Amino acid sequence: MTVQEILNEIDTRYPNTISNAIKIGWMNLILKQIYKHIPSEHTYTFTTVANQALYTLPDYIKIENITNPILITTSDTIIDTDTTFHKYYYAGVIDTIEGNFGNKLSGYRFYSATYNGLNQIGIYPVPTETGLVGKFVYKKYPTTLSEENLSAEPDIQEEWQEILIYECIIKAALSGNNPDTDIANIYIPLRNAIMRDIIDVKYQKEPEYKSTRDVMKRGRFSTYYNRGTSKIRTPYN
Repeated sequence: MTVQEILNEIDTRYPNTISNAIKIGWMNLILKQIYKHIPSEHTYTFTTVANQALYTLPDYIKIENITNPILITTSDTIIDTDTTFHKYYYAGVIDTIEGNFGNKLSGYRFYSATYNGLNQIGIYPVPTETGLVGKFVYKKYPTTLSEENLSAEPDIQEEWQEILIYECIIKAALSGNNPDTDIANIYIPLRNAIMRDIIDVKYQKEPEYKSTRDVMKRGRFSTYYNRGTSKIRTPYN
């Protein structure tokens, strides 16, 4: 569903006078809560261009969410079992390679070039070959929804998108001086059921393995038990 379709569904199920901006804010908040529970680590790949230092990242990847290191092939243009990589580590924010900070770089580094207002990543040393493959792991966060793009779709699985409708209806019903608790109580279990499904996906990906628990009796009981059994006579004593 698009943002506009979600807004229409909210107003159909629970007519209200709350602005779209507020309801979209509620959607963004629940999306952030959802992303705490779903697997969020992904791999991104790009290819180098000779003598090009800066590479534009997609809007959904922020350089602060990249996990060290970035791997760039030493010579291969296709990754296989024999591929070797250089490891690039984060070097902070840099305005230009030629600047004083750039001259202090050592080793293989990547840096943020946000000084130019663009979401770009810098590579140092600057690649001298075209077609080398770079890859890195990043934590993905939901794309922020807004009134300016009502045709956008929430960045979660389609079967979970109903939770945005339920969340907005709950908050709309509980707003104001005369909260509609009856409506809220209808939708809270529906919202919670979807959230449980989302959390279950996390634990299918990251199972909680059982650990061995020590059930041996300790302390005074153990001492008493051993003392008592030592007095038992057998045919051999």
